[in-house]
Amino acid sequence: MNLSDLPYADDVPDLVSRGFSQAELLYSSAQITQAIDRLAVVITASLQDKNPVLLSVLPGGLYLSGQLMGRLIMPLQIGYVDIDSGLKDRRGAQLDWHNSNFPELTGRNVLLVADVLTRGSTVQTWLDWLKMQGVESARCAVMVEIDAAASSAAGSAADFVGVLAPERALFGCGLDFCGYGRNLPELYAAMG
Repeated sequence: MNLSDLPYADDVPDLVSRGFSQAELLYSSAQITQAIDRLAVVITASLQDKNPVLLSVLPGGLYLSGQLMGRLIMPLQIGYVDIDSGLKDRRGAQLDWHNSNFPELTGRNVLLVADVLTRGSTVQTWLDWLKMQGVESARCAVMVEIDAAASSAAGSAADFVGVLAPERALFGCGLDFCGYGRNLPELYAAMG
C-alpha cells in the first residue's frame, strides 16, 4: 500500500501525515501474513498440548494477538496486561499499573504476545514477572525483533519472532508512529 496516496483528515497531525507519506515499506501485507502463518504453526506445535494462556501486552501486542487467535487451533485462554503494568524494571523502578485481565497463571504455560523486541525492551521484565507468578513456562512471541536485539550478546528474549527489522522508527502490525498506524497490515519505517 502506498501511504502517500491516502487521504488524511484535517485533524491528523502534520508529523503523522508527512511520516506516513514518506515512509519506507519494509514488509508487505503478504510477507506479514506469511510470517504470522509461520508463527502460528510453530506456536501450535510447541503449545497445543500445554493448555496455554495467551497474554497480550497492550497496546502493541493486540495486533499480533488478534492475528494469531484465528490461527491457533487449540484450547487456550486469553488475557491482557497493559505495557506499564505494576512491574519493576531491571533498575527496580516501579512501573505504572494501568489495567489487566487474565486467568489464574500459577502452573500454566503462558505465551506473552508483544509488538516489538528491542535492546531496551520490557519483554524480559514481563517474562521475569511471569516466573514470579509461578507459571509452568513463560514464552514470548513478538511481531518484530530489532536486528540489534537479535544479535546482542544476551541473545533474543523472544521464543517466536515474526520478522526482523532495523533499528528505526517503525509502524504498522502493532507498532505506532506518534500513536498512529498500529492497525496497518504492513510494516513501515519512518524516514529520517
